[in-house]
Amino acid sequence: HRLSSEVGMQQAKRTFGQVNSIVTGQKIMVYLFIALAVAALFINHFLIISPIQKSVGNLDRRKPIPVKGSYEVRHMAETYNALLEENEAKTKELSYTATHDALTDTLNRAAFDKAYRESESGQIALLIADVDHFKQYNDEFGHDIGDKVLQTTADALKHHFRTEDLICRIGG
Repeated sequence: HRLSSEVGMQQAKRTFGQVNSIVTGQKIMVYLFIALAVAALFINHFLIISPIQKSVGNLDRRKPIPVKGSYEVRHMAETYNALLEENEAKTKELSYTATHDALTDTLNRAAFDKAYRESESGQIALLIADVDHFKQYNDEFGHDIGDKVLQTTADALKHHFRTEDLICRIGG
């Protein structure tokens, strides 16, 4: 009885040791899983959430997005920044086209009217120039020569006036 009792105790100790090592291994695995989950949350926040949160304000202000974070966030930022730059360039070009005469590269009638309305004092000095017998140039020499006359006239005016003066083509 004593011998079988000792054998049973030894087997119980061995089994208890095995169960203890299994439980310890499981505890280690749980701790590792928790550590990995916390690390994944931190990396997720650093690489994805934080760059997106910082980018939202830039999107609202139409400012470039910093190119950092995960590959996907960097790619999105690069694409957005390229589109933003292209959009700004096209907006600037359209604004220029809307306010300038294509032939003479002077301000057009719409820009003149706006500048006149916005003049602070309500008083401005105007110098109106007319190319004498311009219709005859077009009729006799063709519109290409007439265009050259207008361009040369505009260039002469730009050359002889100050940069803050407005040179406008407001008529034909």
